Amino acid sequence: MANGAIAEDKPRLIFQITVYQLRGDLLQRYFGQFGPDGVRHLMEDGVYYDNAHHAHAHTEAVIGHTTLATGAQPAAQGIVGNLWYDRKAGRTFYNIDNEIDRWSRTDEAPNQIIHSWLDAQAQPADARPVCAYPSVAQYDGSGDPRDASSFSCALKD
Repeated sequence: MANGAIAEDKPRLIFQITVYQLRGDLLQRYFGQFGPDGVRHLMEDGVYYDNAHHAHAHTEAVIGHTTLATGAQPAAQGIVGNLWYDRKAGRTFYNIDNEIDRWSRTDEAPNQIIHSWLDAQAQPADARPVCAYPSVAQYDGSGDPRDASSFSCALKD
C-alpha cells in the first residue's frame, strides 16, 4: 500500500479504478496537477497500489479485472478468458454478454435486468432486479430471499 494505511474496521465502500495502459509511475509524476476532490483525494484518503503485479501471464481485460476485484487468481475464480464456449447453451459467450450489452448493440431495452453475483467459492449467490432510480429492489416477503423473483422494484420505505 503506497500510503501505508491498514483498515482496522470493515470498509463502508470499496471503489476500484483500473485504467488501461496507465503506467504505475504516472500517478506520482502528475500528482501536483490533480485537484483536491478527484484522484488526489482518492490517493490521500484511500488506498492505492503503485507497484502491483499479477501472478498470471494471460492478461485479457476480464481476467485482470476479476483478479484485481477479488484478489483470487484465475484458477481459483474461474475467469480465464474474455470469450468462452458454453456446452450446455451450445454457444460462445463474451464476458459482457448480458442484457445491457445486448441493449447497446440492438437498441432494444430489456424488460428487466437481473444483477447476480458469486460467493467467495465462485458459486451463484444472491440475485436482485436492477431498478430505475429512485426505486430499489425490495423483498416481497415470500420466496427465496436469494432469488430475484422474490423482489420487486419500489420506492424505498
